[in-house]
Amino acid sequence: MPQSPREVDKTSLAISASRKRRRLPVLGSSNTTSSASVAALAACIIFSFGALLYTSSLNDIGGEERMQTMITLNSLDVSANSDTKSRRLLDEQRKSNSSDFSLLEWNGIQIDTTKRAACGYRKCFFHSGVNESEGYLLARAESDWMGRMKRTWKDARRLKKKYNMRHFMLEPPHHAGVPPRKVLKELNSLVASTQSPQKTRSFFGSTKKKQYNLASNSTSKDRGIVVQKVKLAPTPSLIVRCYFFKGHRNGRYFLDKESSSEDVFRSAVHDKASFVSTFQAETKDLISLLAKEARLWYDFQFMVDSRGRIHHIDLDRMETSGGFHFPSGKGAQNCLTDAVKGVSNIIVGTHDSNATDVVSAS
Repeated sequence: MPQSPREVDKTSLAISASRKRRRLPVLGSSNTTSSASVAALAACIIFSFGALLYTSSLNDIGGEERMQTMITLNSLDVSANSDTKSRRLLDEQRKSNSSDFSLLEWNGIQIDTTKRAACGYRKCFFHSGVNESEGYLLARAESDWMGRMKRTWKDARRLKKKYNMRHFMLEPPHHAGVPPRKVLKELNSLVASTQSPQKTRSFFGSTKKKQYNLASNSTSKDRGIVVQKVKLAPTPSLIVRCYFFKGHRNGRYFLDKESSSEDVFRSAVHDKASFVSTFQAETKDLISLLAKEARLWYDFQFMVDSRGRIHHIDLDRMETSGGFHFPSGKGAQNCLTDAVKGVSNIIVGTHDSNATDVVSAS
């Protein structure tokens, strides 16, 4: 059972409440924001969130029934017009004489094979060959991964409808079966992973004749590949994550290694005042969301685009079970306080990259 945070004394609550009553400054329309003004804004954001962090539902976060309650929604209908557009784009690509384009077609998906797939431990993102703003998540169907992705899809739709939470999923996942051996070999060849070469070469399954035949002839639901259409994430972007120390007394923010470089991200922010104002509002909504949807603390991370908007990623982490302790109010505050400071300082060029580790995804 997750451990409940320590109770906050009345004095701390009184201080937090007084901070909450402070008004946040309203930024002007100027395209330049000084380091001092950003620092002041970050401080006001932090103070205004103090009471909410300490008095949120983190205090009763151990309620299993509350956490596991989900609203099941009907699957998203796929528009016939979208299919027609995809076919038209595909036909145009086929008619093109461009020598630098290669398309892998299989079971209704069209993958651009000129671009490597970005992979985590279990799934990969492939670029669409017919729509540059879309792509596909592919995962091996083993260990009930199909069920996990279905539940994640339902959660994402619920959170979008209830809280207007941004995510990248476009359609529900589907089991695409075991691909032809030639297709499987090409999929494996596109995998860009930090795992061992042996694992990478058979990421989606072995192409050795004996093992492949066993998989393709099996009727098990754990065989084959699960596919889900998703939107392409914005670039450049920062991926903010938090690590909670043993005993969950403290939380530390860091940038994932897949984040854009600080210089590239900063140069893409054309209106710093607008960015900080948007990030302020988005972070406030994020804290409110975390107080109501505790499972989002699992492997906590989010993406920030160059407009200051927050996008939620890797939502299947909500399926995590065992070995995780929810952060205390103090740990949560430390994480989000440092994240607000860090991102704000990146925008004005005062961020100390040596003070915050850039760590690879787990």
